[in-house]
Amino acid sequence: MEIICNLVKNLVYFMFFVNIAEKLMIDSKMQKYIRLYVGLLLCIMLVDGVKEFATGEKIKWSSESLVNDSDMEEMGEIEEEFRQQEERIQGEIEKKYKEKTQNQKEEEKKIKIDPIMVQINE
Repeated sequence: MEIICNLVKNLVYFMFFVNIAEKLMIDSKMQKYIRLYVGLLLCIMLVDGVKEFATGEKIKWSSESLVNDSDMEEMGEIEEEFRQQEERIQGEIEKKYKEKTQNQKEEEKKIKIDPIMVQINE
């Protein structure tokens, strides 16, 4: 009985929130998409409530329940590859920056400034 009460209470809160949001929303082209999204959320809430009523357990919506250990290992390997690629690219960028600044320094050394003579006649 508690499960049904929680489901009804959640649905009432959800519909109350949706009604307030619709009242605050100005007529826009996006309203049909917002209603679609709200409808999908309502369906998810109903499915979750029915599953909880039927089996006694809620649906786990966390990413941990959707990913198994082999996926986690593969994700770790991919993450390591990305980190190595990032370090390699960062090293190349630093190398090119150092070369460019070194070339600029050498060019600055080649520039000769002729002395300027200023005479003031009184």
